[in-house]
Amino acid sequence: MNTLATQARHAHDNRPLNLHPSFSQVVVRRIQQLLDEDLSFVVKRLTIHDGVTEEYANRLRVEFLRFVALRQQYSGTIVPSKAVDVFWHAFILYTEEYTSFCEKHLGVYMHHRPQDHFASTAAISIAAKRTMEHLDQMFLGYDSEVWKHSAICCDPGDCGCP
Repeated sequence: MNTLATQARHAHDNRPLNLHPSFSQVVVRRIQQLLDEDLSFVVKRLTIHDGVTEEYANRLRVEFLRFVALRQQYSGTIVPSKAVDVFWHAFILYTEEYTSFCEKHLGVYMHHRPQDHFASTAAISIAAKRTMEHLDQMFLGYDSEVWKHSAICCDPGDCGCP
């Protein structure tokens, strides 16, 4: 598995984050801007407060950036995995940095909504399935272990995102 640092060093590659080669250079540049973000403070928080290893926290960072890339590229409900949601929870605590990141990369603040925001279990299931389909369409590969469980398909109170 490539680390974000390794991927960033290979910025000349047209497939940042293992982006499918069919995407335009505009999308490639947008993804590269995500890779250029320094989210080491979130990684540090996860290692100190959540007891995860630095290696795993960096894996979560990469998959969070893939999640944001999906939000950039596709309309409709996109939901994180349970593990990506952990990174999102840690990042959102840094309100100024998170707001700035959202405005820069999405044009708007990406709200975080709990599972009970969704109308039905069927809607949740459809959103999780759609997210995984979009991951397969957009990326040649991703960390399947990190994406194994959809956040909103777990226990009540877990989070999802429209």
